[in-house]
Amino acid sequence: MPMKSKKKVPLRRHAEEKWEWEEADAFVEANPDYTTWGMLLDGLCVVDCDDEEMVAWFEGEMGNAMEGCAVQETYKGRHYVFLRPDWADEEGYYDGARQVKGRNVDLKTLCSTGSRGLLSVAPTDGKKWLKAPWELGAMAYMSASNTKSRMS
Repeated sequence: MPMKSKKKVPLRRHAEEKWEWEEADAFVEANPDYTTWGMLLDGLCVVDCDDEEMVAWFEGEMGNAMEGCAVQETYKGRHYVFLRPDWADEEGYYDGARQVKGRNVDLKTLCSTGSRGLLSVAPTDGKKWLKAPWELGAMAYMSASNTKSRMS
């Protein structure tokens, strides 16, 4: 979904409306050099590690679970994109900053209001896919729940 330049705000409403692939294709055709894009986090959850120390910590904690997640490099660190698991709602896994105690990590996903979160993605400045979602045969679900997580 195209976003307003450097504001992390979509060009059009998305909470109650669908952004269809045909609309995206038409926008790209009409604006081939547009470079500020976002991905709606519908059915997805993202771990946003904001520095290299957190990148190393998270990758060490997740181990083999990293194989099925998309990874995007950012100015500060990395985004790890997983499918949103069934237990996420009942355990209160919603969009928010600094949800892992003592860690420089944000969680991006469905908002507690029910609207979908929005993640700034490549080719937006400062973003580069290391492993894009469309390159994966199957995406992995976030595997550690809040009650059983080693991420505390």
